[in-house]
Amino acid sequence: MRTFLHPGGVLRAADVEERAFSAASSGVGGGVSWVFLSAYLAYSPGLMQRCVHLAHRCGRRVALDLASFEVVRTFWPDLLALLAAGAVDVCVCNEVGAADALGTGAAAPATCSPTASSLG
Repeated sequence: MRTFLHPGGVLRAADVEERAFSAASSGVGGGVSWVFLSAYLAYSPGLMQRCVHLAHRCGRRVALDLASFEVVRTFWPDLLALLAAGAVDVCVCNEVGAADALGTGAAAPATCSPTASSLG
């Protein structure tokens, strides 16, 4: 299965403004406490990092969906940098993405604290 590469494929980091995450905003970001990001944003250089930075600057918590094993394999150094820095409050992934991120049979690094190994 292939997921459609949503606006992360055309949206640039420079297009994202702080007001989108600000509580004072009357738009989409107004009154939210969480920002949910997809790792597909990594296909646009700097976009995910800018969104995370602005979300935290505006006092928002960040949830990151690792999206797919292909995204994890392609962008793991960038994803790990965000996770290791504590910039992501909740990381969501499926079993394959987790195995790719951690390495098959590898113990979870100190930067990861799994909540559930299986929900099914």
